[in-house]
Amino acid sequence: MTGIGLKLLAVVFSVTAALAPVAASADQNEATAVAIWFVEEDGSTKPYYFHDPANPMPRWSCEPRLDYLTKMFFRMTRQNPDLKDKTAVRSACVPVSSIE
Repeated sequence: MTGIGLKLLAVVFSVTAALAPVAASADQNEATAVAIWFVEEDGSTKPYYFHDPANPMPRWSCEPRLDYLTKMFFRMTRQNPDLKDKTAVRSACVPVSSIE
């Protein structure tokens, strides 16, 4: 590759690297819910969603606190007769818009 080609390639990588954080942070204000997947009686897993429609939680607040939020909501489920004996297998911050 020629010197000009290498310089052009370096510029492309620099521009791509500079734009990547903008694209990644574009959805940080998106309203999210904490989803916790529980094992059902048939062995399948099903997500249960925890969020407050009146006070949406932005992604930038959910992701760093996911462990804490998962534990908090899991403790709350222990009082729910439908969930108290189920095993939680994973959790994630999911967009509220994707909840059916």
